[in-house]
Amino acid sequence: MAKKFIFTPKIALAIDTAARLHDKHVRRGSGLPYIVHPYAVAFIVASHGADEDTIIASLLHDCIEDVEDFNYPDVEHLFGRRVADIVHGVTEEATQSTTDPWLARKESYIARLRTESPEAKLVCAADKLNNLESIRQGAENYGAPFLESFNASAERQIWFFESVLYVLEETFKHPIVGEYRKAFDEVSTIMRHHARKSAASKTKPS
Repeated sequence: MAKKFIFTPKIALAIDTAARLHDKHVRRGSGLPYIVHPYAVAFIVASHGADEDTIIASLLHDCIEDVEDFNYPDVEHLFGRRVADIVHGVTEEATQSTTDPWLARKESYIARLRTESPEAKLVCAADKLNNLESIRQGAENYGAPFLESFNASAERQIWFFESVLYVLEETFKHPIVGEYRKAFDEVSTIMRHHARKSAASKTKPS
């Protein structure tokens, strides 16, 4: 049975902090305020019985990566080392690669994920689960323009989602991983279908 969720002053502070830090950010494709994503990730981890620190980390999970001048020491100062460690565990770090920075970041993230804490893996799974659901909803509501709004190709996105999923299936025995698998199978089918349709339209004679 999942633990009862208790709304605490620290969680309230994390909600306010995340909202302030992501104030100018929007979700790619939909244009929704970015904060809907951290809030959704927090709801997901809370629904799986996460403790206070993990819920806080889920609210802040993109802050180090996406917010200039907000780093590990800032998280630690506000919420403690355990929260900061969880956030760091799900943060994609910049690399020195000049040939393919996107791939280098993703490969580094996947390699680090294997040895991260169960709490970081829970936040990671919830993050990817919500991203997949956002893609499904975006494809349904906005169609091709939404699917074509991302920097990475469908093939690359599928590779990354699946690589993270493989690591979690091997190292994290938790019900959320099954939810991730189900969402991935559904959304990757949508993305592959769109990619094939897009490629076919580009090869048709004008």
